[in-house]
Amino acid sequence: MSTATASLTVFGADGKVRESPPLVVPLQARAAAIQQREDIQRALRFCREGTWSSLYKAFELIQNDGAIMYREGWCGKAEANRFTGSANHQRASGDDARHAAMRGPGPTNPLTLKDATSFVRRLVDRWIEHRARTP
Repeated sequence: MSTATASLTVFGADGKVRESPPLVVPLQARAAAIQQREDIQRALRFCREGTWSSLYKAFELIQNDGAIMYREGWCGKAEANRFTGSANHQRASGDDARHAAMRGPGPTNPLTLKDATSFVRRLVDRWIEHRARTP
């Protein structure tokens, strides 16, 4: 069986490094989470499409799973708002925006489609890992 391994370095109050035990999420568990959850399958498909609208759909699927992305600290509200503003507003994403004519100036620091894709893929990856641990 294949596994993914990571470690976390923690500093104590005394400034000394304390290493936590490795975090292991077997690839088999990740595959099972994907196979068992239609919402994850859909999110992966939307990420492959790579359009503003499809990325937003993947984002919504994660959001609809109990808002775990905020609770688990995968992203903050400001980062999420930057993504949604970039996806929605025509001044940020042009003719590919989810909306053709939103009022207002649009986001002040919009994401590029490349950065938005990385953001959503990171969230989907964390979601899969979370669901592999807690089905």
